[in-house]
Order: sequence, then C-alpha cells, then structure tokens
Amino acid sequence: MPEIFFTTNPAEWTALEGLYISERKSPGFIAGVSANVVGIAGKCVRGPTTPQEITSTARFVEVYGERDVNGDGTAALVGEVWRALLNKPFGKVIAQRAYAAAAVAASIGLETAAGGAGTIIGTLAASSPGTWGNSIKAKVETASDADATHWNLRVKWLGSTYLYENLNTSTGVDNTATVIGDDAGNLITFTKSNSGRPVNNAASTDGADTDGYITVGVTQSGFTVVAGTDGSIAASDYNTAIDALAAYSGVSVALVAEDGATAATYNGHLVTIAALAIDRLFLTWSGANGQAVATEASAKAAQITTESDRIVWCYNAAKILDPVTGLKIASPPHHWLASILSQNDVDVHPGADECKKQLAGALELYNQTLTRADLITLLDAGISALEKVDGGFAFHSAVCTDGSEITTRRSRDFLQLSAARRLRTYVKSKATRTRRLQMVGELKAFSQQLQDDERIIEAFEVRDDVTSTIQAGMGLRRVLWRVRFIGHMRFLVLETDMGTGVVIDQGFAA
Repeated sequence: MPEIFFTTNPAEWTALEGLYISERKSPGFIAGVSANVVGIAGKCVRGPTTPQEITSTARFVEVYGERDVNGDGTAALVGEVWRALLNKPFGKVIAQRAYAAAAVAASIGLETAAGGAGTIIGTLAASSPGTWGNSIKAKVETASDADATHWNLRVKWLGSTYLYENLNTSTGVDNTATVIGDDAGNLITFTKSNSGRPVNNAASTDGADTDGYITVGVTQSGFTVVAGTDGSIAASDYNTAIDALAAYSGVSVALVAEDGATAATYNGHLVTIAALAIDRLFLTWSGANGQAVATEASAKAAQITTESDRIVWCYNAAKILDPVTGLKIASPPHHWLASILSQNDVDVHPGADECKKQLAGALELYNQTLTRADLITLLDAGISALEKVDGGFAFHSAVCTDGSEITTRRSRDFLQLSAARRLRTYVKSKATRTRRLQMVGELKAFSQQLQDDERIIEAFEVRDDVTSTIQAGMGLRRVLWRVRFIGHMRFLVLETDMGTGVVIDQGFAA
C-alpha cells in the first residue's frame, strides 16, 4: 500500500502528508547463560587435534575411540578423556585431544600397479596422528558405478567397515587435497598426487590379507609407507591442549584429565592462563594417587604460586571399574567435581547431599579415613577434598585455591555473563531516558525471577543514578547492580538441652 510509509525517522513524518507507521522495538530480556559446559583435554586413542563438541557417549567413541588402540583391553590405557567420562554423568562436553608434537599419522601410497612398480596416485592416511592408524585396513575395489576410471575404497578399523564409492582421481579432476568424509569422526584422508586410478588390491598380494586388505602404516616392499607413532607426550603438549579450551567460547569448567609426573609443570602453566580468564573455572590436582594430606598441601602451595578463585585443586582420587578389563583403575578427583558442576546449578554446593548421585560410580577412595584434622588442613590449604560419608562419597569442602567458595565464583560468572550478553546490544545506542529505564528494567526482571525461584539471589538493587555529568558527556553510562547471594548452611548447630531436670516453658513451645 503506497499510501502507508514505514519509518522510525521523525524527520520523515512531516515531509509529506500520509500515514506513517513507526514500529518501536519491543523490550528485550536477559536470558541465563549455560554454566554447565565442561571442557576436557587429554590423551585419546585417535581423533582431531582441535576442540570438538561431544553430546553423547556414542559420539565420543566415534570421534576419539575408547580405552586403547586395540579396543579390547589388551593394550595399555591411552584414553585419558575416555576414563574421565567413565561412570559419571556429563552434559555437553568440549573434548580436546592432547598429543605429542612429534606424533605421526600412518599412511601408504596407492599405486597404479601391483608390486610397488606403479605411479603413486595419492596417499591414504589416518585422519589423525598416532599408532592407532597402523591398524587401519583398506582395499581398493572396482567402482560401484562400473566406470573403469572410478574406484571404491573399503576401510576397516576395530571391527567396523566403511565404504567410499565411485572415487574419481582421473585426469582433469581437481581433487589434489581430497578428504574422504568431512566429519570429525572420519577415519582417513586421501591426498591425490597424480591423475589416474590405483590398482585393485588382490588377496595375499603386496602384504594384503586373504580378503585383499592392506594395512596402513605397515611396511610393504616397494611402497611408500609411514608408520603411525604416538611420540612422547610432554607437559608442553598438555599446556597446548588446555590453552585451546581456555579460548573456546562457552566452556565454563576446564580440566586436563591426565595424572602423573607432568602435573606439576602443567599446574604452573595453569596459574598463568587462569589469571587471564574471565568466564571459567580450571580444575586440577597433584597427579598423585593416595598422597598424604601434608604432602598434598605442600604440593598445592608449591605449584599454585598465585592463588585464584578460578583454580580449584582437588584431592583424593577414587577407584572405578574399567568396563573393558573388569579391573579397578584410578579416577582423579577433579573428574568427579567436573561431573558435579556439569549437572547442577551454579549456586548448588558441590558437597550438598543431592550431588552424591554424581559420585555413585565411585567404588572407593584412595584415602577413606580422612580425619577432622586432615579436612581442616586441606580446607586451610584451599583444597577441595573428596571423602567417604554415610551413603556414598562427597566433597567435604568446595573451595577455590584462594579459599573462596566455588559457588560464589560460578554465581558471579552466571549473573555477569548473562547480563553482559544482553546489555552489549545497548552499546552505541542513544542514552535516552527510555533506553536507560529499559536496561534497568531488564536487570530487575532478571534478578526478580531468580529471587522468586530461590536461585542465587537473596536480595538485589539496580541503580542508574551513579553516572556523573562529566561521565555522561564522555559517553560513559554506569549501572550499579548489587546482589546478595543466597548463602549455604555450611555450619549447622543443633543445640540440645535434655534431661529429667530440664524445665520446659510451655508458653514458648512451638
């Protein structure tokens, strides 16, 4: 309808007679951010070298593998992240594989003729570095579409078979960097180096088995083969992995799943990156199972040289059942705290009774007889200790390395990040009274809803009268948001007066 004009510019309203519609933007609202996303770095059997979002156990196995390179418990445990996820609940996890800088991906050149006498058409390689690639089996077959210039590739790994059909590497086809499959769980890549078609693999020829499968990474005479290697992982490799999680948007809790000798060096690095963090906690521990309380306190003091409300040091590893071997294996304490933080609201104390269910997968603790004196020593040292209690296990204290409560840091992050996500839309807007009232109104509504739900906030106030005239003239607008958190009954005293001589004043009986 040409006689109707839509505009929010008042100067247009009197430029010409007519009907003008000025559509005002509806008031917005503040939505709470997610504070339950855990980032876990550590060694994996296989997988990409960049962070990946994992939302199910099946997806983790598809991308990173499980316990060991054989998948059956006959090799040493490699999957540190796999172990961290065992027997405990998690929501969305951001996984970051830690691997040695010297690790190499297994590969073999596919040639136009048998016996290694042909021209290399391209290199078939494991999609990521490590010895796992040495167990990939592959076979070139006749193409499904019967085109003589095309070919099929059949791949097997740990009992699963994958078929890639009608691949075309003929002359004129620009696929010099073909990746077969674009998913993070992809097993292989194929990089073309010459035009043509690789020869079909034949049974018991050129190292192939009786089904015609060659093994990637296993030396074959006349062929270009590179064996996959894991290398020796170092503390610097774990530092690289946690750095990736420190920078990954949306992570609220981050940890390295590793235990062992590199923990001390890694913890020193953690102090540096935690000082730069604005929105997440880092969980760590000494790396030693069953360490004496005094030794643990000394290790924490030596390694966390700058205490922080963004670093949580945990103590007292648990034992869990390895589902592959049926044996008990160590499960570091910070794995359990990560599970608790992933499953509960930011103001739920990790030692609360409702958190016991996240610890149900633990069979026992390395130290099941912590005394009152032990627990006081650990608390004074800024250490969150896991202990055996009636009906299961629980974190006795839940503190950051500076002694502050974990719930305080998490609640602050939740409120500030939730508000910031909405208020950033006001930056560079005109500082009109309407807009200022809208900002204040949104903060009040958000706070009131949390207070009504008895979440985080016990009392609050929001003020817009704290900006001076000079600051306003500079384009600076200040809003003061004061919040008193709902506290926790960390110390509960039941006073009793019982006996035959006790006088009860019925006038004050409840």
